[in-house]
Amino acid sequence: MPDIFDLTTQRELLARLASIRPDAKRQWGKMTVAQMLAHCCLPIELMLGKADGSQTFIQKCIAMLFSGFAASEKPFIKNLPMPEFFIVATEKNFDFEKARLTQLMLQMFATNAADVEGRRHKLLGVLTAREWSNLMYRHLDHHFRQFGA
Repeated sequence: MPDIFDLTTQRELLARLASIRPDAKRQWGKMTVAQMLAHCCLPIELMLGKADGSQTFIQKCIAMLFSGFAASEKPFIKNLPMPEFFIVATEKNFDFEKARLTQLMLQMFATNAADVEGRRHKLLGVLTAREWSNLMYRHLDHHFRQFGA
């Protein structure tokens, strides 16, 4: 599994993001390309501690059911249901969201594994740095492939 703390992986992800255009056609799902860019920002904000990672009782129960999800190296399946707090329902500005995601990715890449070790994900609970890396790579890869990048 590619590691987001590795420079080669970071360059690959940034190049793929740079290749995404406003007229990119989705291969599956319902989001527009601008909504996808905004959506991709949300888990990175959790990882960086810029968003609330606290969990309700129900979310803690769900975390127990999906405890191995973050550690998995399998690609996300298409049309995977999303929790409400990750849904971007309104249309977004492509250029703004692409710049925002680029900046968040650069901030994510500037962190080291020790900075995120034990940080809480809103749905999956406390994650190791390796789990965060797997989850972030798989998530970005999934949505970049969704729009042909």
